[in-house]
Amino acid sequence: MGLARCWFPGLGGYNRNPVCKEETGMERKLTAILSADVQGYSRLMGEDEEATIRTLTAYREVMTTRIQQHRGRVVDSPGDNLLAECKAGMQ
Repeated sequence: MGLARCWFPGLGGYNRNPVCKEETGMERKLTAILSADVQGYSRLMGEDEEATIRTLTAYREVMTTRIQQHRGRVVDSPGDNLLAECKAGMQ
């Protein structure tokens, strides 16, 4: 596969790159990844499981709303973890 000149405005202009939309039909996307978990989750669950689940659920709802407001999506949320991606804007 030969190198093609591709325009990446957010990266300072033209770059020589082997993976370009013209050659592969694929388009690159810049994404921000968020992985968050609760500090002391096991301890909190041991102290008061019901309150911990209630608080975690409320916080998760707030975080999901904020992530969606920034053109993102929650990918997964197992246990006390939340994994999300947000499309990064390139100008």
